Amino acid sequence: MLNIGIFYFSGTGNTKVITKLIGDAFKKKCKCDIIRIEDLLKNKRKINLCKYDLIGIGNPIYGFDIPKNIFNFFKKYNFIDKQKIFIYSTCAGPFCLNDIASFNLKKVIKKKGLKLIYEELFYMSSNIVFRYNDEVIKQLYNCAVIRSKKMVDNILLGKKKIRSDKKCHRFFRWILSFEKLAWKIIPMDFRVKKICNLCGLCVKNCPQNNIYTKNNKIRFGYNCLACYRCVYGCPLKAITLRYFKFSIVKGGYNIEKILRNPKTSANYITDKTKGYYKIFYNYIKES
Repeated sequence: MLNIGIFYFSGTGNTKVITKLIGDAFKKKCKCDIIRIEDLLKNKRKINLCKYDLIGIGNPIYGFDIPKNIFNFFKKYNFIDKQKIFIYSTCAGPFCLNDIASFNLKKVIKKKGLKLIYEELFYMSSNIVFRYNDEVIKQLYNCAVIRSKKMVDNILLGKKKIRSDKKCHRFFRWILSFEKLAWKIIPMDFRVKKICNLCGLCVKNCPQNNIYTKNNKIRFGYNCLACYRCVYGCPLKAITLRYFKFSIVKGGYNIEKILRNPKTSANYITDKTKGYYKIFYNYIKES
C-alpha cells in the first residue's frame, strides 16, 4: 500500500481544510499521515521522511510567495533522491502572480533532488483587507471538495500537472517585491489592547514562536509570517495593528465556523454575476 506523508502550514484555516479534503481522499486508497510543519520546526514531533513513497506540501500564498517556514522545513530535513512530491497552495483568486508563487519552492525541490509530479491551486477567501461573503466562501470550498478528489485520483493514476512559470510573470513578481517589505513591516506594527488578560493563547499558537511575554505584557519578535492567526484567534480581540489596521477583516476569519453554518447557501456565483466575484466563475464552472 502506498505510504503518503502530507506536510502543511495553515495560518488561519484555509490550507487546513483543504489538507483534510486531500488527506481523506488519499486515506480511502492509501496510508496517509497529515502533519503540521510548525510542529516539526518546533521539535514537537519527529519524522522520518524516507519512509514515504510520496510527499505532499501544502501552504497558503502570502504576497505572491510561499511562507518562509516552508523553506525552513526543506532546510531542516533530508529526502530520498528522486522522491516523488506534490505541492498545493491556497490563494485569494486567479491572479497570474499567484500562478507562479511556487517558483522559488520548485527551485528548492529540484535542488533537493526531489521529483515534482503535481501542482495545484485552490481559490479560497482572503483573510486580510477584504473577506469574501460567506456564500462565496462555501461555494469555493465546495469546488475544493471536487478538485481535491480529482487531484488525488490523477496522482494515483500517475498523471502529471506542473504549472509553467512564464518569464514575464517572473518579472512582474520581482517588481512587486514591495509586498515582501510589507510583510516585514507588519511585525513592528502589532499592538495589544489593555483588555488583554495574558491568557497566553497567542504565545502558544504562534507558528514561529514569535510572540512572548515580558514584564506582564505581550511582545512580538521579528520572525513573523504575517499569518494573522494571533489576530483572529484572540478571544478578546485584543491584538490589532496601528498603521495596518485596515488589513484586519471585520468580524474576524473562521472558515470552519462558516462551513458549519447550515443556513449559508453555496450558489452565489453564476454566469450572471458581476463585479469582483465574476473572476471565479470559470474556476467554479470547471470544477
